[in-house]
Amino acid sequence: MALGVRAAAWPWIARRRGLWVPLALPALVGYLERERPDVLLASSLPANLTAIAAVACSRHRPGVVLTLNLHTSARLAALGLPGRLLGPLVRSAWRRADALVAISAGVAEDARSFLAPRVPPLYTVFNPIDGAAVRARAAAEPAVPLPERRPLVVACGKLEAQKDFPTLLRAFADLRRVMPASLVILGEGSQRRRLERLAAELGLAEDVRFAGWLDNPFAVMARADLFVHASRFEGLSNVLLEALALGLPIVATDCPSGPRELLDHGRFGLLVPPRDAQALAEGMRTVLLHPPDRQALRRRAEEFTVERAAAGYLAAIVRAAGRRGATNRAVLLGRRGVPSG
Repeated sequence: MALGVRAAAWPWIARRRGLWVPLALPALVGYLERERPDVLLASSLPANLTAIAAVACSRHRPGVVLTLNLHTSARLAALGLPGRLLGPLVRSAWRRADALVAISAGVAEDARSFLAPRVPPLYTVFNPIDGAAVRARAAAEPAVPLPERRPLVVACGKLEAQKDFPTLLRAFADLRRVMPASLVILGEGSQRRRLERLAAELGLAEDVRFAGWLDNPFAVMARADLFVHASRFEGLSNVLLEALALGLPIVATDCPSGPRELLDHGRFGLLVPPRDAQALAEGMRTVLLHPPDRQALRRRAEEFTVERAAAGYLAAIVRAAGRRGATNRAVLLGRRGVPSG
């Protein structure tokens, strides 16, 4: 790197997902000992745990920056008994980091509470969005046929419990009782068949389309009249940022955490309680009947710049390198970054 801090890439872990990530531990230990980077940056719960374990097993000890990309307490609670058993291990691992990066203020606040009284230097760095790139891709023709019935409601996310598509389907059924509409759901996951059955049971087979995973979801999203986000918990929610960049009217659950911050307490989208189908249905109807200024939504997305995110990560990386005694020009630049707590 031009600034003098060498940060380790993750050549093996980049090809692994979820619980398979720890299988990369031996390869990562070897990589650290061979390349001897100053800083190791990890993101996601499995990758973070693997990073801490690798540094503990390695004869070379780089600085470690862990990115916290979900609300930790909510994530562990959703896992039930495994989450309660995993909690002490996660707490111990996070405390071994030289710096933490939380992708929202809500994630940072939860991390402070979860790790108290020993909290590593903690930075809040919002994920960035390249709005121009999103809008350029949105100009393409959709890869799937869209319903003719309007208004068109779109939702996007993995079809798993966290995203709470069952509540969205029940809310959409309530909406359909008072006005015509179509719903397109983008994404794949283990709950797809269950969700398709629920849509049929609710009498929505003709009004709901499960479009699956698309390489370019923006071409569909851009043609929507409303974007809906029904998650039970998040970290920040990149898809909400993408919806803002496209100027889409939004209804989102006020879940921990992210939507409230991105939408500025409801200024740029309507917030409703999680797991409340009636409130979600009423919110969808309200926004469809009284849509916001789309240009204002696009301007909101422009606040989340790549330059701002890069500066935040650089501050955390420099702090981690400095704590491990790395001597290079980048350490001197660390004074520009201020931890969030």
